Amino acid sequence: FLIVFFLVLIQGFLMPLLLASTLVFLSYAFYKKLLNLVKNENLAALFVLLIVLGGILMPFYWLSISLVDQTADLIYGGSDFVDGVNLEGCSYEFCRTIESNIQVFNIKADLLIERVGGYIVESGGDLFTSVSRFFLDFFIDFFVFLLAFYFLLTEGDSFMRYVKRIIPMKMEY
Repeated sequence: FLIVFFLVLIQGFLMPLLLASTLVFLSYAFYKKLLNLVKNENLAALFVLLIVLGGILMPFYWLSISLVDQTADLIYGGSDFVDGVNLEGCSYEFCRTIESNIQVFNIKADLLIERVGGYIVESGGDLFTSVSRFFLDFFIDFFVFLLAFYFLLTEGDSFMRYVKRIIPMKMEY
């Protein structure tokens, strides 16, 4: 019973701990070389931590900036294109089809904005609660990751001996 309770209790911390231990295992050789160069354990661990965080966070930053830019281009470029279409002098059948589809597009876009706005107003409390819980969980997990990464890196010799003992691989690493 106590083992099950313990596992349920630490379930939220397992992912940051596993991520930190994996990244420490991968970056420990670089940490040792940097430690020989700097001769300060805390400074070397901090430098490796910043490099790893940069390697993790920079792609997310670039991806989010790219997604926001492309979404804005799609929304503003699409609405400018739709608003700028003038099919009054066109006598072909496809012109009437395009014109009716543009009207349907404008109506659907207005309905979508109205529905999304209504949903946000109706479930504002639930939305605020879920967003705030997400950010709280994220910051707790991030803090656990930072702490575990730093301490596993500074206590790396014993950690690496343990990993080498449980994983069948050559001892040169």
